[in-house]
Amino acid sequence: MSPPDRTTTVISADQTVEPDRAGKCLDQNETVSTATGVGGSSSSARGPFTLELCTPVSLQEKARTDPNEACLPAPYQCVTDIVTTDAPVGSTANPIKLTLTFYGTQLGSLPLIFSSVNATPEEVPACPDPATAVPDDPCYFGHVARMRSVTWSVNWSGVDPSWTN
Repeated sequence: MSPPDRTTTVISADQTVEPDRAGKCLDQNETVSTATGVGGSSSSARGPFTLELCTPVSLQEKARTDPNEACLPAPYQCVTDIVTTDAPVGSTANPIKLTLTFYGTQLGSLPLIFSSVNATPEEVPACPDPATAVPDDPCYFGHVARMRSVTWSVNWSGVDPSWTN
């Protein structure tokens, strides 16, 4: 009996080809980023400290087509891109560090929303400790609002969430 077929989506290493997607197997403190200044968001991930194999991480940004997609229930409506991240489940004591920047005006007061195929959408809480993640949930340890963007610094232990404002 042969094993089941598997598919893999290849992400171009050339950011001019796919500026809204990035992926890499990250070694300790190595980063991967989408192109900045293209579209409505930019994102990066820094790998956790590990003496073992690298951590595969992918990032994908897409323009919102529906204000309720990957958002809190109505009447709440989201306005920014949807950033989807993917990595294997990791350690909450040694999380992946995400930087998510959304471009637009008046975003500073909007919460960061986490959604996943395994969870209902929810606001991302502040981290009780900026060095660790909360079990089964991401948390943020930085939030900077500017006139034309908002940047969130997030501790994340894996699983396939989507992020939005």
